[in-house]
Amino acid sequence: MRHIAGDMINVTDGKGNMYLCSILPLTAPEQGKSSKRDKTKESVACRIISATPNFGAHNYQLTMAVAPTKNMERFEWFLEKSTEIGLDKVVPIITSCSERRSINQERLEKIRVSAAKQSLKGKFPEITSPVAIEALLKRCEEERESLKLVAYCGEATKLSINEAIAKYKANLPEGALPKISILIGPEGDFTAEEINLALACGFKGLWYALAALGLITIVWLVMSCFFYKTWFDMFFPQEISRNTLGVLEPEDGKYDYTIILSGHTDT
Repeated sequence: MRHIAGDMINVTDGKGNMYLCSILPLTAPEQGKSSKRDKTKESVACRIISATPNFGAHNYQLTMAVAPTKNMERFEWFLEKSTEIGLDKVVPIITSCSERRSINQERLEKIRVSAAKQSLKGKFPEITSPVAIEALLKRCEEERESLKLVAYCGEATKLSINEAIAKYKANLPEGALPKISILIGPEGDFTAEEINLALACGFKGLWYALAALGLITIVWLVMSCFFYKTWFDMFFPQEISRNTLGVLEPEDGKYDYTIILSGHTDT
């Protein structure tokens, strides 16, 4: 879409500040210089009308540490949607079962900026370079005040997000910023050693529907819970919302398909 001088546009620095700007007229070329337009060097000057700090900010900090998928398009879709939702940080992790161990950082940066502009976000999520899961866990071990969750398959005592948030809130100092980190592995899941290491570093096992959903679907469900403030209602007492997630299993335990029924209601 083309703009002309005098049009009002929104400009962000990606750090949380949103500026309402007016496009200034293009200046005439200097005498003796060609007036032929060089599209590779075009720029537009604007006058700032107003500035809004912390535009669209949320009062929690959410980090997703996710193993890049073999099909990179799925990971890129995750980054696009998480940016639109308002995720704070994405950490690509490399595990023993990872089928993809490198990413195109430049391409991910373009996807992040495009998604942020499309959804009018004031702050862009941070995307780190890929890191080995052992290094990440060692770093997370020192984070004493954050809620750390790891989603994995296998039989174990796990918490729902509801239970995890409730216990976390009970010990959270008044006025403190809730910090949540969620660790999700590759298609082949974490190894037993990686799971044990995560638990030893303070991560709590996170239940997700039958642990049989696709990786990006799991990420989307977890992030949607935060986005719709289902389990963050304690931080938004003036709002009431509910999410429901139901799983029906036959008595004999035999089934060919898994159907997840979910719903959301708002006041």
